[in-house]
Amino acid sequence: MPNHFHFLMRQNFKLPISKLVSKLGTSYSKYFNKKYERVGHIFQDAFKAVRIESDSQLLWVSAYIHQNPRVAGLVENLGEYPWSSYLDYAGLRNGSLCDQSLILGMTQNNRGEYGKFVAESFEKIKQRKELELLLLD
Repeated sequence: MPNHFHFLMRQNFKLPISKLVSKLGTSYSKYFNKKYERVGHIFQDAFKAVRIESDSQLLWVSAYIHQNPRVAGLVENLGEYPWSSYLDYAGLRNGSLCDQSLILGMTQNNRGEYGKFVAESFEKIKQRKELELLLLD
Protein backbone atom coordinates (compact mmCIF):
# COMPACT_ATOMS: atom_id res chain seq x y z
CA MET A 1 0.00 0.00 0.00
CA PRO A 2 1.45 3.38 -0.89
CA ASN A 3 0.46 5.21 2.30
CA HIS A 4 0.06 2.59 5.04
CA PHE A 5 0.93 -0.96 5.99
CA HIS A 6 -0.64 -3.85 7.83
CA PHE A 7 1.03 -6.27 10.21
CA LEU A 8 -0.66 -9.28 11.73
CA MET A 9 1.40 -9.89 14.83
CA ARG A 10 1.36 -12.11 17.87
CA GLN A 11 2.80 -10.58 21.00
CA ASN A 12 5.16 -13.06 22.58
CA PHE A 13 7.60 -10.71 24.29
CA LYS A 14 7.43 -8.02 26.95
CA LEU A 15 7.65 -5.00 24.64
CA PRO A 16 4.07 -3.94 23.83
CA ILE A 17 3.20 -4.09 20.14
CA SER A 18 2.27 -0.40 20.20
CA LYS A 19 5.82 0.53 21.23
CA LEU A 20 7.33 -1.81 18.67
CA VAL A 21 5.22 -0.34 15.86
CA SER A 22 5.97 3.20 17.05
CA LYS A 23 9.71 2.53 16.96
CA LEU A 24 9.41 0.90 13.55
CA GLY A 25 7.38 3.81 12.14
CA THR A 26 9.69 6.45 13.58
CA SER A 27 12.82 4.71 12.32
CA TYR A 28 11.38 4.20 8.84
CA SER A 29 10.12 7.80 8.65
CA LYS A 30 13.57 9.12 9.57
CA TYR A 31 15.19 6.89 6.95
CA PHE A 32 12.66 7.81 4.24
CA ASN A 33 12.75 11.54 4.96
CA LYS A 34 16.55 11.60 4.96
CA LYS A 35 16.79 9.56 1.75
CA TYR A 36 14.28 11.74 -0.12
CA GLU A 37 15.26 15.03 1.56
CA ARG A 38 11.83 15.72 2.99
CA VAL A 39 10.19 16.26 6.37
CA GLY A 40 6.91 15.32 8.00
CA HIS A 41 4.65 12.32 8.23
CA ILE A 42 4.79 9.58 5.64
CA PHE A 43 1.92 7.41 6.86
CA GLN A 44 -1.79 8.06 6.39
CA ASP A 45 -3.08 7.66 9.95
CA ALA A 46 -1.96 6.92 13.46
CA PHE A 47 -1.26 3.34 14.49
CA LYS A 48 -4.32 1.21 15.18
CA ALA A 49 -4.41 -2.17 16.87
CA VAL A 50 -7.17 -4.74 16.88
CA ARG A 51 -7.11 -7.60 19.35
CA ILE A 52 -7.92 -10.90 17.65
CA GLU A 53 -10.45 -12.82 19.74
CA SER A 54 -11.06 -15.99 17.68
CA ASP A 55 -9.62 -18.22 14.99
CA SER A 56 -12.37 -17.10 12.63
CA GLN A 57 -11.48 -13.45 13.17
CA LEU A 58 -7.80 -14.26 12.62
CA LEU A 59 -8.53 -15.92 9.29
CA TRP A 60 -10.73 -13.01 8.14
CA VAL A 61 -8.17 -10.38 9.20
CA SER A 62 -5.50 -12.25 7.26
CA ALA A 63 -7.75 -12.31 4.17
CA TYR A 64 -8.54 -8.60 4.64
CA ILE A 65 -4.85 -7.73 4.74
CA HIS A 66 -4.05 -9.87 1.72
CA GLN A 67 -6.98 -8.45 -0.27
CA ASN A 68 -6.12 -4.82 0.56
CA PRO A 69 -4.10 -4.10 -2.63
CA ARG A 70 -6.87 -5.55 -4.80
CA VAL A 71 -9.68 -3.71 -2.99
CA ALA A 72 -7.65 -0.48 -3.37
CA GLY A 73 -7.42 -1.08 -7.13
CA LEU A 74 -3.64 -1.46 -7.19
CA VAL A 75 -3.76 -4.92 -8.78
CA GLU A 76 -6.29 -7.30 -10.33
CA ASN A 77 -4.49 -10.42 -9.17
CA LEU A 78 -2.94 -10.71 -5.69
CA GLY A 79 0.02 -12.54 -7.21
CA GLU A 80 1.00 -9.27 -8.92
CA TYR A 81 1.60 -7.37 -5.66
CA PRO A 82 5.17 -8.09 -4.50
CA TRP A 83 4.93 -6.29 -1.13
CA SER A 84 2.52 -8.77 0.41
CA SER A 85 3.06 -12.02 2.24
CA TYR A 86 0.18 -13.44 0.19
CA LEU A 87 2.77 -14.68 -2.30
CA ASP A 88 4.33 -16.78 0.47
CA TYR A 89 1.01 -18.08 1.78
CA ALA A 90 -0.06 -19.04 -1.75
CA GLY A 91 3.24 -20.82 -2.41
CA LEU A 92 4.24 -18.37 -5.16
CA ARG A 93 7.36 -17.26 -3.30
CA ASN A 94 9.49 -18.89 -0.62
CA GLY A 95 9.55 -16.08 1.93
CA SER A 96 10.81 -16.53 5.46
CA LEU A 97 9.71 -13.31 7.17
CA CYS A 98 6.26 -14.55 8.21
CA ASP A 99 5.40 -17.63 10.23
CA GLN A 100 2.59 -19.02 8.13
CA SER A 101 1.87 -22.07 10.29
CA LEU A 102 -0.93 -20.59 12.41
CA ILE A 103 -3.00 -19.27 9.50
CA LEU A 104 -2.32 -22.18 7.15
CA GLY A 105 -3.03 -24.59 10.00
CA MET A 106 -6.63 -23.40 9.87
CA THR A 107 -6.85 -24.82 6.34
CA GLN A 108 -5.00 -28.06 7.20
CA ASN A 109 -1.81 -26.52 5.76
CA ASN A 110 -3.44 -26.47 2.35
CA ARG A 111 -2.23 -23.39 0.48
CA GLY A 112 -4.88 -23.92 -2.18
CA GLU A 113 -7.67 -23.86 0.42
CA TYR A 114 -6.26 -20.69 1.96
CA GLY A 115 -6.01 -19.07 -1.49
CA LYS A 116 -9.61 -20.08 -2.20
CA PHE A 117 -10.78 -18.55 1.10
CA VAL A 118 -8.94 -15.30 0.34
CA ALA A 119 -10.34 -15.19 -3.21
CA GLU A 120 -13.89 -15.81 -1.98
CA SER A 121 -13.52 -13.08 0.65
CA PHE A 122 -12.95 -10.34 -1.95
CA GLU A 123 -16.57 -9.34 -2.59
CA LYS A 124 -17.46 -9.33 1.11
CA ILE A 125 -14.45 -7.20 1.99
CA LYS A 126 -15.08 -4.83 -0.92
CA GLN A 127 -18.76 -4.42 0.05
CA ARG A 128 -17.80 -3.71 3.64
CA LYS A 129 -15.30 -1.05 2.55
CA GLU A 130 -17.95 0.59 0.36
CA LEU A 131 -20.46 0.50 3.22
CA GLU A 132 -17.95 2.09 5.60
CA LEU A 133 -17.40 4.93 3.11
CA LEU A 134 -21.15 5.53 2.84
CA LEU A 135 -21.63 5.54 6.60
CA LEU A 136 -18.78 7.98 7.19
CA ASP A 137 -20.13 10.61 4.77
